[in-house]
Amino acid sequence: MKKICLLLCGVLICLSFTSCISHNELNETAIVQAIGLDYEDNQFLVTMQIYSPKGTGGSTAIDTSKNNSTIITSKGKTIASAMSNATLVQGNNIFTGHNRILVLGREFSQQGIQNVFSYFNRSALTRQNVEVLMASGKAQEILTTNIDQGILAAETIEKMVKNNKENGMIYFCPYFKMSKNMNLYDGCIALPMIAPTEEETGNREEEGEQEGGSQGEYQSGAGETIQNVGKLSIEQTAVFKDYQVVDLLDRQETRGLMLLSDMITDAVMVGEGEKLGQASVRFYSCNTKLVPQIQDGKAVFQLKANLRGSLDEILLPQENQLNEENIRELENNCKEKLTREIQSCFQKVVNKDKSDILYLEDLLKKYEYDFWNAHQTDFDSVMEKAQLEIEMDLVIDRVGMETDEKFS
Repeated sequence: MKKICLLLCGVLICLSFTSCISHNELNETAIVQAIGLDYEDNQFLVTMQIYSPKGTGGSTAIDTSKNNSTIITSKGKTIASAMSNATLVQGNNIFTGHNRILVLGREFSQQGIQNVFSYFNRSALTRQNVEVLMASGKAQEILTTNIDQGILAAETIEKMVKNNKENGMIYFCPYFKMSKNMNLYDGCIALPMIAPTEEETGNREEEGEQEGGSQGEYQSGAGETIQNVGKLSIEQTAVFKDYQVVDLLDRQETRGLMLLSDMITDAVMVGEGEKLGQASVRFYSCNTKLVPQIQDGKAVFQLKANLRGSLDEILLPQENQLNEENIRELENNCKEKLTREIQSCFQKVVNKDKSDILYLEDLLKKYEYDFWNAHQTDFDSVMEKAQLEIEMDLVIDRVGMETDEKFS
């Protein structure tokens, strides 16, 4: 009986606390789906995609043929003040707990992105697995792209990032990884760069823009201020050092980065041979490992790569037949291409940019402590002189059902 009384008292005490918790009604809340950060005129420009159903069957109906989002932009001396100004202009309370995408403008990334962590790390509503991208130009341009595919533009971008990651085409970097790595590795990280694929068209004059932008501006997601810049694509990777973007990797160098980082689980490439012609090879198994050594006073990193592939498609000349010799030729061609991509990435990221996105200092500290201890105060010079040796075991062991011949 005593336990029951104590339990009832505990429940009553908990119920008495409910009136002390602040809350907002759903119709008073602006649910953010994507956030873009730019820096212009010595102010932070925040662009947000807000969930806003465009259906005609009711206030909450969704029309999948329309862009169910509203665009809000606001300026401020800090990111926090810009977010606060957005609330004042938009009217509803800004809720970022469902945010999917964080896009950093290129100019903002060039001047340093420390403020991103100063604000978002302190916010209890920050989703740690939000996708982080860098825009080729302004983040505002990306978020105001008229995307008709899917229910939400932010959801479409999120799926595009996921598909590119699964196919080994981009360096995947959610917010928690970016925040942790930049803090531990002197502002070094790599981010996918998103860009419009067409020239900007249909860009209409913004209505109601305030001079100075201290209180922000309101734009309708289906109204006259949306920029129609065509579709978006992710073709390059931005390399950061000291919290600033310092270089860009093309798609081939990005694949090299993915192999160096052991981040590829499924990738497709086109190889070719003199007799076989062109063929599409899918690598269904990719395992790589970096091991440091000290040779002649220099850090030499050995990449041991083990790749297994299958033939997805062959543009086979009619006069030739698929045989073991042709398969070996295709393997060598793929190995040469991947080796060039890996070396090009290493030379650009490590030797030129001296960005430790491959955690090379940690590797040296773990396996070559004495060398690391002697050079830790000037590790940039170590990276500038570092070398890469590649030991690649690449085998195409699945050739499909076009032939009965087996290849080992």
